[in-house]
Amino acid sequence: MLKHLISTCFSFKGLYVAFFIAVVLYGQVRLMFGLTPRHIAMVVMLIACMRQGVPFPMGRIMKTYFVFVFTFLVSATVTGYLDKVLITYYIAACVGYWATKIMITKYKDGKLLLKTIIVLGVLDAIVTIGQTFGLHFADQLVSFFHVTLSEKYIDSLEAKGGEDAMLLLTRPGLFANSVYNGYFLMTAGITSLILLTHTFRLRRLIPWVIIFLGCICVQERGPIIILTVLSAFAFFKTLFIKRNAYIFLMIVFVLLVHFITGSLSSLLSVGNTDSGGRRSSYVTYDDNDESESDNWSNISRFTKESRFAEKGLDTSDRDVIYSQTIDYLMDYPLIGGLHRLRAKYGIYPHNLFLNAFIYGGIVGGVAILLIFFWQIKPLWKVLRRKIADTNPVCFFAGLAYLANTLNSLTHNRSIVTGDEVIWMLWGLFYFEYLKYHPRGTRL
Repeated sequence: MLKHLISTCFSFKGLYVAFFIAVVLYGQVRLMFGLTPRHIAMVVMLIACMRQGVPFPMGRIMKTYFVFVFTFLVSATVTGYLDKVLITYYIAACVGYWATKIMITKYKDGKLLLKTIIVLGVLDAIVTIGQTFGLHFADQLVSFFHVTLSEKYIDSLEAKGGEDAMLLLTRPGLFANSVYNGYFLMTAGITSLILLTHTFRLRRLIPWVIIFLGCICVQERGPIIILTVLSAFAFFKTLFIKRNAYIFLMIVFVLLVHFITGSLSSLLSVGNTDSGGRRSSYVTYDDNDESESDNWSNISRFTKESRFAEKGLDTSDRDVIYSQTIDYLMDYPLIGGLHRLRAKYGIYPHNLFLNAFIYGGIVGGVAILLIFFWQIKPLWKVLRRKIADTNPVCFFAGLAYLANTLNSLTHNRSIVTGDEVIWMLWGLFYFEYLKYHPRGTRL
């Protein structure tokens, strides 16, 4: 038994799951000499991929992506700032994409990535909900997984003030980054609906409900909207098309989502708009604290001092950010330069395409545009057809990839920044897609 367990953990599938957890959950944890679990997992996974004897994928998408990464390196060097951490994201993303190709083509196990995302998503959502309402188990779970949100991190957000301080009103879950928590829960919520395919059971909705509530607690508006809309689309493709009897269920789902979001919007829009006292909105726990009434006061605090109450549906000055970014690109169209943009305006572009030109200049920006349009074609083919029942892995991987792409239109994490989850989702979608379209264009 023990020998079998050890061999399973160190099998390619076991290393694949460990790699995903390391880069997603522990990538921000610092070990000795500046190393993180991301670095270690990246090297181990790279060696495991090389031992499989599968050549490195060099379709036109990856070739073009390497062009973008090269232009980023040139831009960063010329503008005087080369982010070593960001480079490891690009390497890890390519390794994750390669490993996913092997999982699909050699091990025929496309569901493994989606299962891992769902399990982590449910656990993260439970922690996020617990953090929101001041439940003690949330901090205990965070401590157990050794991903603590340090006092130093909270102090730094308070010191910055402005929009950065607003992050104190969000919840980081298992991550040391509340914004990324929203992205991940959005992805996990969409992938969890794969449980509804083939045979519908009401209990299979439980993971989605937990993750959806967790996503609301994070208070990242983009992921909440995208999760709601694409979940409704997934319900339509998996249930409504298969059987007319599910029309009623579809209507109930839409009404349920409308009720939840509508009630929370009404509740959270009435509250304390005073920007002071934000520190109290993030709850820390004391093992000696025996006051049970604090849980209810935390619920009240969530509704009155929430990010929704502070900002509503405000776009966080996106129009100003976009205007300043475009002005900068007019001055430096060839080389771009993220560090120089930050030094001049103190902003990030918050848009996939603007980020592409800022990170890689005109050549890198065009490279990302090409990748984007190459990816849209197979996505469109899959999402418009009745493929959810015949190949649910391909459908939900594509839907999750689409969700992250839509989110990147108003946020910063994307293929431009080397997000590992996005590239692994793309690899899962594309190589599953090739099973049914073997004569399609090799991307």
